[in-house]
Amino acid sequence: MTAPVIIPPLDEQRRIAALELLRVGERVTWWCVPRGGYGFGYPVEATIIAVHRTRVTVRVKRRNGVVVDRRVSPSSLREVPAP
Repeated sequence: MTAPVIIPPLDEQRRIAALELLRVGERVTWWCVPRGGYGFGYPVEATIIAVHRTRVTVRVKRRNGVVVDRRVSPSSLREVPAP
């Protein structure tokens, strides 16, 4: 007896496709929405340092100059426009 073929839902397929496009070292814009964001967010320049199964780790510079790593959803990332 053969094992059943499991087709992931469309959301899962889109997530996998999005993760495959991301490359370590790539510059992106992270759309940061603060907790309790009151319906707004703001763009933050970031560099991808790791791609995980469901999240992406990006390195960002805070306003005070400290560099921190954040694990974010791939859907919150945008390409940096070419100069």
